[in-house]
Amino acid sequence: MRAEGEATAVADRVQLKILSPEGEGFTESATEVILPSASGQLGILANHAPMMSALDVGVLRYKQDGEWKPLVVMGGFATVEANTLSILVNDWESGDDISVDQAKEELEEATKAMEVAESKTEKLEASQAVKRASARLQAAMYTYGASHLPVENASVPEQAFLHEHGDWVKAQLSRLCL
Repeated sequence: MRAEGEATAVADRVQLKILSPEGEGFTESATEVILPSASGQLGILANHAPMMSALDVGVLRYKQDGEWKPLVVMGGFATVEANTLSILVNDWESGDDISVDQAKEELEEATKAMEVAESKTEKLEASQAVKRASARLQAAMYTYGASHLPVENASVPEQAFLHEHGDWVKAQLSRLCL
C-alpha cells in the first residue's frame, strides 16, 4: 500500500525545469504552475496534455507544498510532456532575489523613459523595460506579501509595506495598464 501512496504523490506533480542560454538551471517539483504565455496566463497541472507555448516577459508562479512561489521570466518557450514542464528562457530571476525598492526604482525609470521616447525603437525598448520592471516588482511584492489584499487581512509587516508602497504601486499600474 505504501508504494501506491508514493506513486500517487509523484503523479500529482509536474517536474518544472528552467534553462537559460547561460546554462543556469532550475528544477523543482510543483503541484501547479502558472505561465505568462504570449496569449495570457496558462495553468499547468499534472497529466497536462503535451503542448508548446511561447512565453512573454512576466511572473511565472509555481505551487510547492501549498505555497506559491514567483519567478520572473524574460520570454522564451515552454513545452509539456509526460509531467515535465521544460522552459527555455532568455533569462529568469527568483522573486526572493529581487529588492522591492530596487524594482520600484527601475519601474519609475522605465516609465520616465517611456514618457520621453520619440522614435518607434525608443518606444519599443521603453515598453519592454516597463514590462520587465513591472514583472520584477510584482514578483518581489508577491514574495514579500504585498499581494495579499485587502489591507485589513494583511499581517502587520504587510500592512506597513502596503502603507508605504501601496498607493505608488496602484498609481503606476493604473497609469501603465489601464
